[in-house]
Amino acid sequence: MASKASSIPLLVPKRGMKSVETKAAATLERCRAGAGLDELPLPIPIEEWIEGQLGIELGFSDLTRFGENVLGAAYTNPRSIQISETLVDQEARLRFTCGHELGHLVLHAGQADSFTDDTVETWDTTQRLERQADRFAAAVLMPVSLLYRELYAVLDQHGFDPPKAVTELMLDSPEAAWLWKKLVLPGLTERFCVSLTALLFRFDDFTLPDGKPFLLPEHRPRLARSLAALYANDPIHEVIKEPGRLQRLRRSLPVPGTPTQHQQHLFA
Repeated sequence: MASKASSIPLLVPKRGMKSVETKAAATLERCRAGAGLDELPLPIPIEEWIEGQLGIELGFSDLTRFGENVLGAAYTNPRSIQISETLVDQEARLRFTCGHELGHLVLHAGQADSFTDDTVETWDTTQRLERQADRFAAAVLMPVSLLYRELYAVLDQHGFDPPKAVTELMLDSPEAAWLWKKLVLPGLTERFCVSLTALLFRFDDFTLPDGKPFLLPEHRPRLARSLAALYANDPIHEVIKEPGRLQRLRRSLPVPGTPTQHQQHLFA
């Protein structure tokens, strides 16, 4: 049931996002075909595909010569990407930075010989090229077809009726906030190996077919604040991967078959 429902094209890129989405999808298709795979794997092997299927040199080095906080650099001739060695132990940020620099090479190769970035995942940047590179990274790491499929899988895994729960996610209700914070965002960061911040804003890149938002604007700041408090000992940009913490989080969910009053109507 979940797999059939998840094939419905619910999420539509916002205006201005379609070109980035199309180029990200073409990049993924090239890599998938080049790797001889029938479908996209999860998480997307961004580092492997940059060096392998895309033939771009990828390295790690001290980038402080460009600035104290520079995290990544991309060069167009020859094509290469350098990632700050400070990100070696920060997998989610490392992956996003790889995607961001790849975005510069795919989207902006004719506009500059090189790109250096001292911040990624800011999402509020006013610089058009940086904003596009951020969106490209998100689209490559969280392709919309897999995002919707895995959203259904997470809900189904915990005993929810996915269509009902997805409908609830689009409402301004305590149930929706509970689902986003306790189940959807933690579950999907683990599956896609991305940050909570990147995932939250990825959902904000889409609307429903009728133009209405999938993630209500009022949910985003509330979730950002509550997630920052929930994971106070982890930077919000870090993926939550520790099995113990995830198990504790899952134990805090209502047990399927004995839901709380608020969640009762969401279970199958």
